[in-house]
Amino acid sequence: MAASGCGSSGDEVGTRNAAFPDKKTGEVNCEIVKGEGKGLTSKDDCPDNEEGNKSLSSVKFDRLLQPGTSEKIELKAKDIHATNFVPDRIGLVDMGLSSLPDIVITAFGDSFASGEGAPATNHTRWVDSNIAVDDPRWPAQIERFEDPLWGPLYCHRSPRSTFAVAMEEIARNSFPGVRLAWRSFACSGAVARNLLDTNQVISDRTSLDGVEQDEWVHRPQFAIAEDWLASIGASSSVTYMNIGGNDAGFSDAIKHCVTTWSCEDRHTDVIEGFNAKARNEIPALLNEIDQALTSSEWFSQEGAVVYSVVPNIAFADGRACGEDHDPGNRMQSFPEDELSSAEVDYLWRQIGIPLQSSMRSTANANGWNVVEVDWADHGICSTEPFVNNNVAATATQGADMVDWGIDLSMGNWHPNADGYENWARALEPALIRAIDEQVAADTEIVAVSLDGPNLFYEYSLNALNDGGIFSYIQRSTNVLGVNVTCQDGRSSSHRYDYVFDPVSADQGGEIVKVQPCGQMQIAEVTLKQKNCFLGEMHWCGEDGMGSARQEVEPMLRAEDLEQNELEVRIGD
Repeated sequence: MAASGCGSSGDEVGTRNAAFPDKKTGEVNCEIVKGEGKGLTSKDDCPDNEEGNKSLSSVKFDRLLQPGTSEKIELKAKDIHATNFVPDRIGLVDMGLSSLPDIVITAFGDSFASGEGAPATNHTRWVDSNIAVDDPRWPAQIERFEDPLWGPLYCHRSPRSTFAVAMEEIARNSFPGVRLAWRSFACSGAVARNLLDTNQVISDRTSLDGVEQDEWVHRPQFAIAEDWLASIGASSSVTYMNIGGNDAGFSDAIKHCVTTWSCEDRHTDVIEGFNAKARNEIPALLNEIDQALTSSEWFSQEGAVVYSVVPNIAFADGRACGEDHDPGNRMQSFPEDELSSAEVDYLWRQIGIPLQSSMRSTANANGWNVVEVDWADHGICSTEPFVNNNVAATATQGADMVDWGIDLSMGNWHPNADGYENWARALEPALIRAIDEQVAADTEIVAVSLDGPNLFYEYSLNALNDGGIFSYIQRSTNVLGVNVTCQDGRSSSHRYDYVFDPVSADQGGEIVKVQPCGQMQIAEVTLKQKNCFLGEMHWCGEDGMGSARQEVEPMLRAEDLEQNELEVRIGD
């Protein structure tokens, strides 16, 4: 690291090549630092004075690495901040919480993200004056209309959702020892603006929990998430989303075709309007979401976004489902029996395919991790369906849709539990990659300096995760590699493993002293250090690197002296 200089103390044998500039201003600090996390200073870069001419060996360093240092992390038998798997009342895990999380994962979206179609319990309930909270049972307390953990009942968040199933599997098996917290803010019926800045007005559900009112108002999902994250003193570094289906109007298009004879031939202007939304509005909305995440304070600027493209829910055996193509015998009752294969094919070509294309291309352009599942043989009419028809949805979720005045379920044309399970298996690798990127901390070698036999270097960690530097104190190992040439001309390599445990967490690093040549002067050194979380070598951040050299008086080794004597005798 080149020094900007504070003056000159004159020529001197053994000058050091690097001063330690201030991290903020870039200027060399000519005060000898007493281990307070500021930059060290080589006296050659400072004016002549008693303080400035002190040797670096007088600097109070945070740590001295002895030869063969190999410290190990000693994790407590019970981590009081470990992930707490929060189950609903029948034992399915809907979220995980930690009192001091390393990583926080949030989820947002519409009914395909919340778990509509697969409530926590399957219990037949036909239409009546009220939706009983426990019949079917969405994971919320019976005593209250809105639960502080799982949110309002009308959002239909389920522990069988893609996100909940994937996160439980990941937390139990992929990140042992990592403190995770996750929560879904998805709400059935949401459109993209309901994530950003617009309240979601809910008026298409029957009464909930005995509460008789015409509508409910749900705040924007990002705002609710921000409040929750503030309450636990964290940010989110990984987020999952599935949004856009309602913006493109796919469910409205299905309703239109159910009530319109041969909708592929009549009123095509309506479907073309939905097509335009899928092609033009979805990209703009997803871009706006990306900008909101980028500019937010609650989402890490180094964070990762995982985004699901809606699957093909309308095909089986290579053809669009309909009352005239029904291998699973699932299109023979209302409202499915009002749809022909030609109508469904038309809907999918006009709305489904453009919607998928817009989701995929925009997410990729924004650098999101894109997840897709192939359900071409598992659509609503399949013999192995991943999608509910109305009969199945009503049997498991109940007749909770009041638009038609007959027994209809909001879970119709939504994934069933098998579908969400299949989707979760595809989501898991993407979430694992995203979380893995956030676990490790990158190392920066701030400065390197030599003083006779002493190697001094200052490093800091750049934490990408939500827990900040506190996640790594006494829970990560620094792996230091030193390549050195000593005064006698010998070169050697050394490794030191030591637990990250700074004097003050505010420093984010330490000042370290090493004597790789023993008491012999160091001629030249290069070093490389990385930090590995929980001592696991696959959770290591980017290396920090540095080098330094100093002028030293050549030292003849014993064998060199013997060789010189031999040459003299031969010459004589």
